[in-house]
Amino acid sequence: MLKAGENKIFFHVMHSREDGKWHIKPGNEGTIVSYDSKEKAVSKATELAQSARDRQRYVIVHKTNGAFETVKNLL
Repeated sequence: MLKAGENKIFFHVMHSREDGKWHIKPGNEGTIVSYDSKEKAVSKATELAQSARDRQRYVIVHKTNGAFETVKNLL
Protein backbone atom coordinates (compact mmCIF):
# COMPACT_ATOMS: atom_id res chain seq x y z
CA MET A 1 0.00 0.00 0.00
CA LEU A 2 1.21 3.50 -0.82
CA LYS A 3 1.62 6.07 1.92
CA ALA A 4 0.15 9.57 1.67
CA GLY A 5 2.12 11.63 -0.84
CA GLU A 6 3.44 8.53 -2.60
CA ASN A 7 0.58 8.24 -5.06
CA LYS A 8 2.33 10.40 -7.68
CA ILE A 9 5.43 9.75 -9.75
CA PHE A 10 7.28 12.29 -11.86
CA PHE A 11 9.66 11.53 -14.71
CA HIS A 12 11.78 14.56 -15.60
CA VAL A 13 13.40 14.85 -19.02
CA MET A 14 16.36 17.19 -18.65
CA HIS A 15 19.25 18.27 -20.86
CA SER A 16 22.82 18.17 -19.58
CA ARG A 17 25.35 20.65 -20.89
CA GLU A 18 28.13 18.41 -19.58
CA ASP A 19 27.49 15.52 -21.95
CA GLY A 20 24.92 17.02 -24.35
CA LYS A 21 22.43 14.23 -23.64
CA TRP A 22 18.83 14.19 -22.47
CA HIS A 23 18.45 12.44 -19.12
CA ILE A 24 15.39 10.83 -17.53
CA LYS A 25 15.21 11.32 -13.79
CA PRO A 26 12.37 9.83 -11.72
CA GLY A 27 11.46 12.28 -8.96
CA ASN A 28 14.54 13.47 -7.09
CA GLU A 29 16.58 10.41 -7.99
CA GLY A 30 19.56 10.30 -10.31
CA THR A 31 19.50 9.61 -14.02
CA ILE A 32 18.16 6.20 -14.98
CA VAL A 33 18.75 6.47 -18.73
CA SER A 34 20.12 9.02 -21.23
CA TYR A 35 19.50 9.67 -24.91
CA ASP A 36 21.09 11.79 -27.62
CA SER A 37 17.71 13.14 -28.72
CA LYS A 38 14.98 14.84 -26.74
CA GLU A 39 12.29 12.97 -28.67
CA LYS A 40 13.68 9.57 -27.69
CA ALA A 41 13.98 10.63 -24.05
CA VAL A 42 10.39 11.91 -23.95
CA SER A 43 9.14 8.72 -25.57
CA LYS A 44 10.98 6.53 -23.04
CA ALA A 45 9.86 8.67 -20.09
CA THR A 46 6.26 8.33 -21.27
CA GLU A 47 6.68 4.55 -21.54
CA LEU A 48 8.12 4.39 -18.01
CA ALA A 49 5.34 6.54 -16.63
CA GLN A 50 2.67 4.38 -18.25
CA SER A 51 4.10 1.32 -16.51
CA ALA A 52 3.54 2.86 -13.05
CA ARG A 53 -0.14 1.96 -13.05
CA ASP A 54 -0.77 2.33 -9.33
CA ARG A 55 0.11 6.04 -9.27
CA GLN A 56 -0.74 9.36 -10.82
CA ARG A 57 1.95 9.72 -13.49
CA TYR A 58 3.59 12.81 -14.91
CA VAL A 59 6.25 13.44 -17.53
CA ILE A 60 7.88 16.83 -17.09
CA VAL A 61 9.94 18.01 -20.04
CA HIS A 62 12.46 20.76 -19.35
CA LYS A 63 13.98 23.24 -21.78
CA THR A 64 17.76 23.25 -22.20
CA ASN A 65 17.93 26.08 -19.62
CA GLY A 66 16.12 23.93 -17.04
CA ALA A 67 12.75 25.72 -17.16
CA PHE A 68 9.58 23.67 -17.57
CA GLU A 69 8.50 23.23 -21.17
CA THR A 70 5.59 20.80 -20.85
CA VAL A 71 3.92 18.72 -18.17
CA LYS A 72 2.05 15.61 -19.29
CA ASN A 73 -0.45 14.07 -16.89
CA LEU A 74 -0.95 10.41 -17.81
CA LEU A 75 -4.22 9.31 -16.31
